[in-house]
Amino acid sequence: MASSELPHVLVVGEDTDLTLLICQSLDGDRFRCSGASGSREALAVARRTDVDVALLDVSGLAPADGLKLAERLRHESRDVGVVLIAANRSLEDLIEALRLGIVDYLAKPVSHGELTDAVNRAMEWRETVQQSRGTLAKYEDEIADSAVRIGGSLNDAAIASTRELQACLNELYGPNVAALEHARRVAVTAIRLSHALDIAEPLLGHIKRAALLHDIGKLAIPRSIIRKAWPLSSGEHAIVRSHVRVAEEALARVPYLSPTAEIVGATRERFDGRGYPRRLRTGAIPIGARIIAVAEAYDSLSGGTDTPPAQSVAAANAQLVRHSGSWFDPQVVNAWLCCQDDARPAASQGETPSDTVNDGGPATPVA
Repeated sequence: MASSELPHVLVVGEDTDLTLLICQSLDGDRFRCSGASGSREALAVARRTDVDVALLDVSGLAPADGLKLAERLRHESRDVGVVLIAANRSLEDLIEALRLGIVDYLAKPVSHGELTDAVNRAMEWRETVQQSRGTLAKYEDEIADSAVRIGGSLNDAAIASTRELQACLNELYGPNVAALEHARRVAVTAIRLSHALDIAEPLLGHIKRAALLHDIGKLAIPRSIIRKAWPLSSGEHAIVRSHVRVAEEALARVPYLSPTAEIVGATRERFDGRGYPRRLRTGAIPIGARIIAVAEAYDSLSGGTDTPPAQSVAAANAQLVRHSGSWFDPQVVNAWLCCQDDARPAASQGETPSDTVNDGGPATPVA
């Protein structure tokens, strides 16, 4: 293999003799190395040529300066695998290195085997990131196609009533009965909450329909991510969270449903401003979205049935109270607690969202 085709390892350190030794230790049939004496030179090399792995000897720097250089390199070349070498490592430094996505953090003295293993791990990390980026790009294309399909179905149905909306949802959800039943239960709870808060038409109707549609964007998210059992990467989290944008954009194009778009688009905001997609807080979040957030959390926390057992209701309410003021609007939580004298969902009394909607013209909270 030509030297230029070998993985490029950039060795950075103020001790030029040590940098040379490291380069000599790694250089050969498997890697090609270049050295830089400090942060400025390292960044110049990274901007001038592709760097696969950056091996930073930060012993001569203050820990914060070494981590700052690592962060700059990761920012300017996000696929570079960074390995740190230091004479001393504190727990705080290790935690910060983890946050920055540093592949390894070695303590001196470092053997040839440790260096080689760390560089190999950094190369594997780089390849995984690049493969993941290709997969995420494919997911984004799938989502775009699915979003067009969802919007097209809503438009083609010429929806002008809640009953027509229900029929369209039956078709869109297909065999995913559990998800549709969840949406209906959330709508029933949102109706009750809206009445408790003295919300009148036409807003009442918009909230009812928004509750039915709050998860419609998830139909565009690839099943392989929705059903993934292991922890999601940051890119996969972004893919899942895009369901809010997909729903908002699709609903905005349907005249009868356009008033629900803003409500649905804010159902993942948090009362304390730490939600998504716009980090809205308190009164900037539409009241309909604040109501649906509580209604959905209650359904998920109580077990997702029409008639949850009393202990599940109590546990769900306790979680809502615990997160009141952070995840949820305290006024909405209090209104729901006041409804508990008649805690059975309306559906258990023979009502359905389509019957009750007037068309009018964790054990943590769900993320």
